[in-house]
Amino acid sequence: MSLLNVIKSTYQQQRIPLQRQIYVNRSLRLDKITMIGFDMDHTLAVYHLDAIDKLAYDMTVQMMIEQYGYPSQLKDYPFQRNMAIRGLVVDKPNGNLLKMDEHGFIGKVMHGHKMIRKHTRKKIYKNEKISLPDDSYHSIDCLFAIPEVSLYANLVQFIDDNKFKKYSYEDVYRQTRASIDCVHREGTMKKIITSDLPSYIARDSELANILHRFRSSNKKLFLLTNSNFSYTDKVMDYLLSGVLRGYPHWKNYFNYIVVNAQKPDFFIEDNSFEYLDADGENQGLPVVPSPKTRFLKGGNLNEFEEMAGIGSDNILYMGDHIYGDILRSKKSSLWRTAQIIPELEREIRIMSHNVETFQRLCRLDEKRFRLDQELVYNQMLASSLTELYDNCDQEEDQKRCLRAIEELHKELSQQRKKLHDTVKKINQTEVEFEKYFNPYWGMLFKEGAEKSWLGKQVEAYACVYTSRFANFQFYSPLQFFRAPRGKMPHE
Repeated sequence: MSLLNVIKSTYQQQRIPLQRQIYVNRSLRLDKITMIGFDMDHTLAVYHLDAIDKLAYDMTVQMMIEQYGYPSQLKDYPFQRNMAIRGLVVDKPNGNLLKMDEHGFIGKVMHGHKMIRKHTRKKIYKNEKISLPDDSYHSIDCLFAIPEVSLYANLVQFIDDNKFKKYSYEDVYRQTRASIDCVHREGTMKKIITSDLPSYIARDSELANILHRFRSSNKKLFLLTNSNFSYTDKVMDYLLSGVLRGYPHWKNYFNYIVVNAQKPDFFIEDNSFEYLDADGENQGLPVVPSPKTRFLKGGNLNEFEEMAGIGSDNILYMGDHIYGDILRSKKSSLWRTAQIIPELEREIRIMSHNVETFQRLCRLDEKRFRLDQELVYNQMLASSLTELYDNCDQEEDQKRCLRAIEELHKELSQQRKKLHDTVKKINQTEVEFEKYFNPYWGMLFKEGAEKSWLGKQVEAYACVYTSRFANFQFYSPLQFFRAPRGKMPHE
């Protein structure tokens, strides 16, 4: 066997696990991409979520007690990661968490620790669609928001349990947001993380190799992060410095390093760049766009493209934040997008372990569709027979029509019962299937039979998506990611 055939055979045997594959919404040719950019947090830097979320939660609780006068009993309400998932919407005036489908209709509602029943939910929201630009609502788009949402649910429960009337639900959410932003911004949390990086960040040995493969394929690389230079330097040094012989320092992997980018403003505002030296010291002058400029602070999309000398459609940007990294970059430019979704691994693993339940749900759904079609057809027949009876002059013809109508109504009654039983089985199966994912919210990308609001956004704005950046090790840096053929329902 030739060497080529041996290599081909080896690659064919290396099936990529479903959890580690890259999924395609819009075709993407990496051979046409000349520059690749990366967010840092939850993209290149993979956090131990339980550790970092509990840290953020505990520090925020302490700040709420000190800054806003909450009693120390608030500490008795522990962080519960499964109370929140990405894609939820906070209804600030009512103190509720909402999960919507792709059309904006509300499927699930939680108040404090309790899920609101369907009839109560309908009374509150009257089957209305939610408009997210409304100040009464806030969308949860990033992983860093999970502790915030869990704390808000605990605070709502705390208010209800203790008749704590000092603040409204809306005040509480505003305070929670301000406190957790302060925790991230003031630097104390970052000092704790950087003092013990292995406890909070996973070090992936493949990270350096993948970046090297991209560079070896004549692609420029850039880092675009909202974190400041000091924190970025410590995290990236831990992940990359000295891993490969040709890259003594992490900065050697990147053509451009942009910190304090203030995404999503980077994509939509006109903020000026500031020049930094290799140690992150501010030189105090706005940057004159130049291909030699490497270390930058702030800035904006248009000046960056001019500086790099590369067109939008030749740039691929990878990030985890659906709004700050993916949606805004896609709406404001022609940048191609790759979204990192760590939760995807668990979702796919659960689906793989419960294939039989999922297939039963699909079969029931097909049965419901057929029964719906038969019901509509027989209702049309009943209508035609009634019209025929009304136009009959002969008594014998009328009797025949009446017998036919009676038989058809019996059949319709049986079909309605079959449809009702099938829908009931679908609902039971959906509950059975969803309980494996999250006890409160079910699947991340689905809400009932529809895509969830998050699923819709991922489909609309991420050209490709995957569970972690390291999954690119299984693909060529010149890979053609081809999207499946799009189909309309009539096809």
